[in-house]
Parts: sequence; C-alpha cells; structure tokens
Amino acid sequence: MDTNEWVIERESLSTRNFVSNEIEAARENECGVINLEQVEFVSGAVADELVHLATTHDLQLINKQDMVAEMINMIHERRERVSAE
Repeated sequence: MDTNEWVIERESLSTRNFVSNEIEAARENECGVINLEQVEFVSGAVADELVHLATTHDLQLINKQDMVAEMINMIHERRERVSAE
C-alpha cells in the first residue's frame, strides 16, 4: 500500500459526517489518495460530499466499485452542469 493512500474500510457510506471525518483523518496523515476499493455503496449525499472534498482538497479517489463510480460520476457531471450555468 502506498504510504500516501487512505483506505476507507466500510462497505456502505451513507452519511456526509462519516466521509468528512475520514477525509479529515486522511489529510491529517498527509494522504492525497483515497482508496474506495472496499466501498460497495454510497448515497447521493455522500457522493456529493466526496466530489466536493476531493475537488476542494485536491484528493484522488481510486479503486471505485462500479456502482460507486457511477454515483460519483453522476454527481460530478451534475456539479459541472450547474457551475457552467
């Protein structure tokens, strides 16, 4: 494992608060890569928080499961459309 990598060790992410705490811990440990390999589900709110925090703090989200990647991509695309308007 890359020493600059933070692994989220949950199958399901359903609260913004949990994700915010995980990202804060990752940043405190100087990790710029968030490994989502173990995550099988994220709610829309969590995907929005992940996109926001990754963008704000220049973090890379890696090893996304298919459903997680779809939700994050959908939120990212929606954010881009809204900011372009």
